[in-house]
Amino acid sequence: MKSTVFSTVALLFIISATLRSVSQASENGNTSEDCCLSTGDKLIPSKIVKGYKIQLAGNGCRIHAIMFLTKHSKHLCAPPDAKWVTALMHKVDMRKKQKAQPRRKQRRAQNKGKRRA
Repeated sequence: MKSTVFSTVALLFIISATLRSVSQASENGNTSEDCCLSTGDKLIPSKIVKGYKIQLAGNGCRIHAIMFLTKHSKHLCAPPDAKWVTALMHKVDMRKKQKAQPRRKQRRAQNKGKRRA
C-alpha cells in the first residue's frame, strides 16, 4: 500500500514538473513553430513553390523572413526586402488567383442554367 502511494506521488511530481517546464517555454517565446533562423540570397525557382508564409520577428521567431513552401513540403527562407522575393510572392499570388477563377466561372454557368429552367 505504501509503495502504491509513493509511486502515485512520484508520478504526480514528474507530471507537474513537466507541465511547469512546458509553460515556462511558452512564456519565453519558445514554441514548436517553424522559424527561419537565417535567409539565403539564392533565387528560388517559381515552379517549385506552392505557397509562402510571412514570418515576423517577435512572434516567437528571431528574424523577419519569407518562408516559401515547396511542392515537396520543404521550407526555404528568403529575405523579405529583396526584389526577387516580392516578385516571387506576387507570382504565387497570381497563380492562386488563376486557379480560383475557373471555379467561379463554372459556378456562374451552373447558376445561369438553374435560373432558366
